[in-house]
Amino acid sequence: MSDEEEVYTDSEEETGDGDPEFVKRQELKSSALDEQLKEYIQEWRKQRSKEEDDLKKLKEKQAKRKVMRAEEEKRMAERKKQEEERRQREVEEKKQKDIEEKRKRLEEAEKKRQAMMAALKEQTNKSKGPNFTISKKEGALSMTSAQLERNKTREQIEEEKENIVELQNQTVKHRRFLCAKTPIQSH
Repeated sequence: MSDEEEVYTDSEEETGDGDPEFVKRQELKSSALDEQLKEYIQEWRKQRSKEEDDLKKLKEKQAKRKVMRAEEEKRMAERKKQEEERRQREVEEKKQKDIEEKRKRLEEAEKKRQAMMAALKEQTNKSKGPNFTISKKEGALSMTSAQLERNKTREQIEEEKENIVELQNQTVKHRRFLCAKTPIQSH
């Protein structure tokens, strides 16, 4: 054998082209690796499709929640609007009720005033003479007015005070009525 042949055989042994069992083992290894790789790729694809399905489901849920949230906000806005309208109606009704009560009170006060004016007018028409009467008592001649005052009971004194105050009030109201009736003339 020459040197070239030795080199050629050494390289054949190194590469293993000459040994059929070695080639088979290498092919089995590569086919096993290919199978493992295929299984890994299939598993990865399954996992990827599962993740995409999950992502799609999550996006659908998110879209549904967004729609539901929009509907809920719409309902809340409608409810808030109705509540505001109801509150405004209540305020308006209360204002109307207050106005009506005030009007009734004014009407009643006007009726009372007119009744008092009619009574005052009637009273002034009745008594065109003096507003007081002098009555003489037989036993009073011997007593002075100071003695008469001392002999009165508390009830009599209170009654006289009330009569005086009522008479003063009536005259004041009559004067106001007369002042209200006469228009004020400007210069």
